[in-house]
Amino acid sequence: MKKILFLFLLISTSGFTQNNLNGLWKIDEIIGLYSTDEYNLSPAKEDESLQGWRYGNSVTFNPNGTFNSRYSAWCGNDCFPHSKGTFEKIDETHLRLKLDVLEITGDCPYSIDSTHHDLGIFLIKKTEKGYRLIKSDFTTSDKQQEKYSEMLTDLSLINMDNSFYKEVRLPPNTREKKDVEILATGLKNISGFKPEKAKLLYTKYQSHQKRFVFEYKNRLLLALYNPGPSQFILYDIKKKSDL
Repeated sequence: MKKILFLFLLISTSGFTQNNLNGLWKIDEIIGLYSTDEYNLSPAKEDESLQGWRYGNSVTFNPNGTFNSRYSAWCGNDCFPHSKGTFEKIDETHLRLKLDVLEITGDCPYSIDSTHHDLGIFLIKKTEKGYRLIKSDFTTSDKQQEKYSEMLTDLSLINMDNSFYKEVRLPPNTREKKDVEILATGLKNISGFKPEKAKLLYTKYQSHQKRFVFEYKNRLLLALYNPGPSQFILYDIKKKSDL
């Protein structure tokens, strides 16, 4: 009986340790700064011999259930977003993020909404480089969310129809809009689309661009938004029922 109890405790403990996020991590986006359906974490190597290891986006998950997420750079002529909040482990594979403080200092051309709010529940997905936190409604649809995440992480996995390729330029201030508004602005500039009929399914920030998967008339479409040149690109993927 003691052996069975010990084995149970060992399995439970190893499961908890496997998804233990406590400590300092590099992160692709400051938590709460923009609306997104995922965050990607990789180990932060605190090595003074590595030039620039301390710069960029990072997050620290503390044992008391709080987090600090910030951007740092070697030069002071920049925007420096910083967020604070709490995280609560729902189970071994899910956690909830709540934002308490969001502020930006430095040379910034835009303002932010620093209202306290619930960022939602995220699936904790182990990756080769660390962890991926994927937005979840805490149901069996996690698998679908994982598929969308993989699609937007590696665009080569998508069977894109190049004959459907559309590209337009958007106003420079589009970058300050929310994801739904960016998508609507892009679709307004493409003939034949009614933005109100589009259903945004998943968003991801990668390689300095916003990536969207959305449904339109029972089809899945991919949109890429590049803030630098304010470029909006649209691809047809496949029928939603095929995915």
